[in-house]
Amino acid sequence: MALVRQTTATQAQARRAKIALLVDEGMETNVIAKIPSLNVNSR
Repeated sequence: MALVRQTTATQAQARRAKIALLVDEGMETNVIAKIPSLNVNSR
């Protein structure tokens, strides 16, 4: 039983880490997408 509980916790942790990664990537993409428009506006 302890093993099953540990596995579930590990899976939940991995899922949380994956979601955090996806959020990070999304933010990075947004920043990169905004940079060209900022450069165009500053000219």
